[in-house]
Amino acid sequence: RKRHVPESDEDDGCESPKPARKKRASSQSSQADEPSRNVTNDEFEKLVADVMRYVLFAQRTRLPVRREEIVKLLKDYAKQRHFVTAIIKVAQDRFRDIFGFEFLEVPKVGSIVPDKQSKTASSGLFILYNNLNLTRDRINSFQEKDVPNQGLLMVILSLIILNENVIDQDTLYDQLKRLGFKEKENHPVFGEWEKLIDKFIKQLYLARKKKESTNQNDKCIYDYMIGSRSKHEIGEVKIRKFIANIFGVEEQQEQQGDDEEEEEEDDEEEEDEEESEDVNLKTVDYFDKMEKEGYTIQVDQPHQALPNWAAALSHLEAKFGTLVGSNLYITPTPATSSSSSTVAKSQGLATHHDDIEAIVVQLWGTKKWLLAPPRTPSCRLAGHSSPDLTPIDPSHPDSLQLELSPGDVLYFPRGHLHEATTESGSIHLTISLYQRQSWSDLLQSAFGRAAGWLEEAMNPRCRENVNVNVHRNEDVDLQLRRGLPVGWSSFVGPDREKDEQKTRKTEFVAKFHECLDLVFKKSPIDVFIEPFALDFFVNRLPPPEKILTQGTTKRRHSEDIDDWSEEEQQKTEIRLKDPRYLFASIGESPDGNEKKLVVIDWSLNDWKNHMGNKEGDEPSRENQVWFPAEYHSSFQSLVANHPNFTKL
Repeated sequence: RKRHVPESDEDDGCESPKPARKKRASSQSSQADEPSRNVTNDEFEKLVADVMRYVLFAQRTRLPVRREEIVKLLKDYAKQRHFVTAIIKVAQDRFRDIFGFEFLEVPKVGSIVPDKQSKTASSGLFILYNNLNLTRDRINSFQEKDVPNQGLLMVILSLIILNENVIDQDTLYDQLKRLGFKEKENHPVFGEWEKLIDKFIKQLYLARKKKESTNQNDKCIYDYMIGSRSKHEIGEVKIRKFIANIFGVEEQQEQQGDDEEEEEEDDEEEEDEEESEDVNLKTVDYFDKMEKEGYTIQVDQPHQALPNWAAALSHLEAKFGTLVGSNLYITPTPATSSSSSTVAKSQGLATHHDDIEAIVVQLWGTKKWLLAPPRTPSCRLAGHSSPDLTPIDPSHPDSLQLELSPGDVLYFPRGHLHEATTESGSIHLTISLYQRQSWSDLLQSAFGRAAGWLEEAMNPRCRENVNVNVHRNEDVDLQLRRGLPVGWSSFVGPDREKDEQKTRKTEFVAKFHECLDLVFKKSPIDVFIEPFALDFFVNRLPPPEKILTQGTTKRRHSEDIDDWSEEEQQKTEIRLKDPRYLFASIGESPDGNEKKLVVIDWSLNDWKNHMGNKEGDEPSRENQVWFPAEYHSSFQSLVANHPNFTKL
């Protein structure tokens, strides 16, 4: 009989067959089945150790170990097939018990898994993989230099899984082409990437078979499948988790099996667990529970995924000059009860008041609202949201009851109590604006900035260029550095009301107000207000047209104007495209050596992260352009003249 031995690890079916080797005479074959001659325990242990050492050394290449290699290693016992098998069996046990490794003979391509395979499915190829239940993925056993290869392998394995465990060569190469892999061209990271795929096949991470074709002239096309090493070393569950992470979803805990009875048992166990566990927002079962028990879903900032809605909010921000957010509320139809005579209602939130001006837009279904003015004067135009409060008395003369239908819009100010219920199910949108945008908030910010301003008055910067600090007024700073009246603490306090003390206190209070005037009247007020305004600019939405076009274009620099002729310069007029999205300020240059004019372009903000930044975030350097400080007046002229053009 003849047996074809392919050069590669698995027969692709496309290579010319190698000359077959004839089996030895039957008399020689029978000698291989004879019992091995007696060996001592030490000799046997040395043979097992030699095999294990060879396997561990071969693991560096991650190529499978052939049975022929082990036979050759055993030399004198090579012809004794059962003895060789016994050595391999002991080596497998030692790898498992001592190292936690599996030394496994893999099946032929297309055969069943090796745990249940028949003798005809034997491939004569062995792999070594870690079988410990480690906290880190088994695939992390790759060497650091092979991490990019690991990434490519995971992408290919994911594509195979997503194509029902088999992907043809044309489809695979088309998908890889989207990642920059071009046929017969070296990749900047992977080099000869097609050879790398061949290496994955030799290492048994991938398997491939020739695709059947009725036309002999067709080129050789393969079907790619998950290799035996990947099935055991990585596992299909980890590949699916990798796919789930890419798509931003959480993989289910249980892997779906082919056995229908096991699936039914798993489903019953999951149902029992759900009854005792908290609601899991990651599973579809949550929505059934939500509908039955009347939960309301609150979707925070849905405009981060809806460009049309984000563009609408951008218009509102430009109009009001404040951040505008939105929340979507989905309230299901309430469950009905035959034992109750009252009408079932669903209510997502208890009675409360907010710290925002609220605009409610009803989108679907109907919702009944009950509103009331603040219960105490201190809650009027509240600066903070309230905890859950007692329900509103609908009979109170100042309360208001109304029902919103699709298209209706309701507005109520900060601090107003409200609660909402539905009898038919409802979806509504709440637009929020003017959060922490009161005079009190501005003054808190201004006084904080004034503290830093006063510290600078006490520590003037002695520089050769006295004009560089354009905001400072040296006369004002000198007045603020003067000492307090002698004995000033003796006439401060409500109990110091003697005539002499009262007179001195009056003079002291007048001087105190005079110093406040020096700070806030004699100094540029923008210095104290800018930080408060900056918070809006840092976090605002870009212009609507940028959102709708998914604009990611960076600033474009025109040609050098100095190269223009005098006539061209005289004929040129310029204007700012939209000064509402530009912010100019005098500040320290990036190197800290001088004061400069910085113009910040907020049209480059990321609308998909709107309302996601923290208060006080610094603007990105990509948004900033620096000019000499004396250009400030020119910039102010362009702003004042907008939308008209200004001669260059």
